[in-house]
Amino acid sequence: MVIGAGNAGLTAATLQRAGLRTLLAERHNVPGGCATCFRRGRFEFETALHQLSGVGLEVQPYTLRWLFEKLGVADSLEFVQEHDLYRAVVPGRHDVTLPADRAGAVDALEEAFPSNRARVEPFFAFARDVTEPSRHTTSTPGCSRSQASSLSAVRSGSTSIRS
Repeated sequence: MVIGAGNAGLTAATLQRAGLRTLLAERHNVPGGCATCFRRGRFEFETALHQLSGVGLEVQPYTLRWLFEKLGVADSLEFVQEHDLYRAVVPGRHDVTLPADRAGAVDALEEAFPSNRARVEPFFAFARDVTEPSRHTTSTPGCSRSQASSLSAVRSGSTSIRS
């Protein structure tokens, strides 16, 4: 039984593709959780999800693109490459925009916070090692060998996104 039809619940419910009986329970009349929107008058509001990082490019896929491909939904999604990943503003003190590429993000942080490159670069290297499937020893991004073998049933039943 999967409770909640948000992103995680909808993903977990795909266990049925591996032959498991799955019940998905959702109290709202629309599935999607934070990946939905609602209208008030002539205005439409996104509840939270605007962009997913970790998708990567078709020639360099990251964890989420791999998941969308395994779920069989990648072909029905429109992937939009973002050039700026994040902007943090502390009025009167900082206004930092991080480009979507790691080298550019390190440069932007070094410019905003001089003499911190030696601290920032190892963090981005760690993030790269965690998110790039090609860096994993298994064929399942982010999973140990034992976790990957437990996912093999799901794998065999296979299926920023603009909202």
